[in-house]
Amino acid sequence: MSLTSTDDPGPLAERRRDRRLFGGLIAAAMFAFFTLDLMGRPIVAVAAYWTFVAGAIVVLYRSDVIMDERDAALERITSHRTIQVIGGGLLVLAPGIDALAEANVYDVPPLVDGVLFGWGAVFVVWGLAYGVTRLRR
Repeated sequence: MSLTSTDDPGPLAERRRDRRLFGGLIAAAMFAFFTLDLMGRPIVAVAAYWTFVAGAIVVLYRSDVIMDERDAALERITSHRTIQVIGGGLLVLAPGIDALAEANVYDVPPLVDGVLFGWGAVFVVWGLAYGVTRLRR
C-alpha cells in the first residue's frame, strides 16, 4: 500500500468504471438478444435484452459522471455528420432508384423502398424536432 492511495477512487476512476459498466451492459444486451434469438428463444432473448438495458439505465441515472460537456460536443458533431451523410445519400438514391424503376432498367426489392421510406420518416421527425427546438430558443 502506497502513501498516496486512498479508499476514495476519485471522479476519474468512477467515470471509467461507470462507462465500462454501462458499455458492458449494452454489449451484453445485444449479445444476449442475438444469441438467444438465433437459438430460437425469442421471448427469452427480449427478456434478457431488457434486463441488461434496465441495468444500463440504472448505471446511467445513478452516475452523474458518465457524460460531460466533451462527450455532449462529440455527440453533437457526430450526429450532425451522420445527418449530412444519410441525407445526402437519400437525396441521391431516392430519385435515382425511382428513375431506374420507371425506365424498366432495375426494379428494386421492396426492402429498399421500406428503408428509403424509413429514412425519409426519420428526416421528417428530425425536421419537426429541429423546428420546435428552434422556436423555443
